[in-house]
Amino acid sequence: MDDAKGLPLAERLMCLSSVEKIQLIGHLLVVTKIADSVWEDLNKEIASILRSYLISSQALTRADVEEKMMLMGKSTKEKIQYLIDRQINPGVAEHGGSVGVVAVKDNILYLRLYGGCQGCGAADFTLKQGIETIVKRAVPEVSQIVDLTNHSAGINPYYQQGDLDRSLSN
Repeated sequence: MDDAKGLPLAERLMCLSSVEKIQLIGHLLVVTKIADSVWEDLNKEIASILRSYLISSQALTRADVEEKMMLMGKSTKEKIQYLIDRQINPGVAEHGGSVGVVAVKDNILYLRLYGGCQGCGAADFTLKQGIETIVKRAVPEVSQIVDLTNHSAGINPYYQQGDLDRSLSN
């Protein structure tokens, strides 16, 4: 049931009292019933759930299903690393940067930004609107994301420690 969380179809099927487990193997959905249940009754319930799901706006694309399958059974850190490798870093790399996981402790993700992201004026926006959105949607157990990057040490940082001192003295 834990693996079904966030997958509306799987959640609904697992709520049926006669269903023991479900598996998605390629394009095949396999439903295993509890030993003493009757297939004829269960088939009607499953068919009804499938029909309503397929005509709803909740149906997942093939890419969504593949991603959910890749995340099932993984640790929190493995899920985050998968998202960084597959979704986050390809986009960030277009701007000369990358993102790395430092640690995951007590549901807090500690990240460091590298390359063009280190010191970039849009780094906070990328973190809050991009990275945090992707991670929290796919890995809801992450409660907070902390950026450990020293943004003033970048090759071409947007903000340097002396900037604040100079602006206050003027």
